[in-house]
Amino acid sequence: MRDINRPLLLGMNQPVAGATPLDPTILGSAGHRLYQMLNAYRETTLEAYESAFERANVLDGTEWSADRARASGVAAQARLRGRRVVLLGRAVLVSLRLPAVPLADRWGATWYTNQITFMPEPNSTFYYCPIPHPSGLCHSYNDPGVRLVVGRLLWGLMSGG
Repeated sequence: MRDINRPLLLGMNQPVAGATPLDPTILGSAGHRLYQMLNAYRETTLEAYESAFERANVLDGTEWSADRARASGVAAQARLRGRRVVLLGRAVLVSLRLPAVPLADRWGATWYTNQITFMPEPNSTFYYCPIPHPSGLCHSYNDPGVRLVVGRLLWGLMSGG
């Protein structure tokens, strides 16, 4: 059962068939990287992490399709109503038809010294915070400060912030 008070981590798709979305136990996966960033900020048990967040993907299949994601984006927004949602990467932002946020600007050299804020969706049905996708391909995470900010974001959400 969904609990709209639990923050939602929303990714693209689960490339490992049969795995749960953003599974933190799959080494090298986006879910595992998020869990590592949280632990680098503040050590947390896997159980606490898993119970603190609902984790989902825009698409259910193992293959990403921007066209299918955009087609399902409006329907996906309905399940986000009333939520605080961390959007993992530009592709998720685009699939939900949200205003483009230049992640390079948001995650520039000085950005992460500021407070992270959630933005209202244009119709104010949910609040979202886009972060670079933690796939391992995103160069933003080469900066240890960016990893620290994501860990702090996750810890804040776990702590009710």
